[in-house]
Amino acid sequence: MKLAESPWENNKVSISYTIPGIERKNEEDTNDLRVKTLEHIDNTYPHDTWTHIYTDGSSDNMKAGGAGIHIWHSDGSKEDIAKATGSICSNFKAEVIAIKTALEHIQANQDNSGDEQKYIIFCYSQAALQSLEQTPTDQLSEALAPLLKQNMKFQWIPSHCGIPGNERADRLAKEGSKQDQTTESFSYQEVKSVIKGIYSERWKAENTNYSFKSDMMHQLPRKEQCTIFRLRTGHCQLRAYQYRMGTSQTPMCESGSSRQTVNHLLQDCPLYTNERGKLWPENPDVVQNLWGNEDDLLLTTQFIEQTRLSA
Repeated sequence: MKLAESPWENNKVSISYTIPGIERKNEEDTNDLRVKTLEHIDNTYPHDTWTHIYTDGSSDNMKAGGAGIHIWHSDGSKEDIAKATGSICSNFKAEVIAIKTALEHIQANQDNSGDEQKYIIFCYSQAALQSLEQTPTDQLSEALAPLLKQNMKFQWIPSHCGIPGNERADRLAKEGSKQDQTTESFSYQEVKSVIKGIYSERWKAENTNYSFKSDMMHQLPRKEQCTIFRLRTGHCQLRAYQYRMGTSQTPMCESGSSRQTVNHLLQDCPLYTNERGKLWPENPDVVQNLWGNEDDLLLTTQFIEQTRLSA
């Protein structure tokens, strides 16, 4: 028994990820990107025969998603759609919903004259296009299937280089994110992304002067990098953290003087006074221990090894 063909197997549906003359987007001048893209659009998808559809998705740190669709019909008329995509929503999800919304709108407003119509959907998210090509969702397949009688194509375009239709879709997506949001079911991966985003924003607020390039941690060997990173975040084998995770019966240090935190260990735990004195005779503060130069960080990892504590 032959299985039904996927909509993507139809030869009238294609996805293009390239534009002539653009090799590496990040190395191109913004004006060159715009000129090359608009030239390709005009030559390959002329306005008088193709309906141009620009889609975009937006979210604010996994919250308040929005989809934007700008449609420029071959007869010269234009339509705008702004839509909320969920109170918890990733950029990727918003971008896919924007494509789905565009497909549904085309399906609902098709010209029934019998003449073949040509649609080109422009999207800057290669991830969204690739996901549709590899594992299209049932909803997207349903939205696309009725359009197979038409000439439907998808074209990647570079973002934020002044392409009018793309800029308009971007503004519409932001408008959609400000609309009333619904709370829908979301995946485990989305929950992880939300939690990661919350901690990321908190960390940025507490470390406003941080620069990745000047962080000496990245000059250390991999093992030492992991040690410093765990000490900085507090996500380590010390009792205070393990108690929070439910894997230790007490947060207290074996000395009984304080909670066994990173600051306590590096600064004033009486059990390791001698070790600290040998490595740090000048008794630097915890900022220097964890955020100092390469030598400072190596001394901290050496202290962890000498005390046989595991970060």
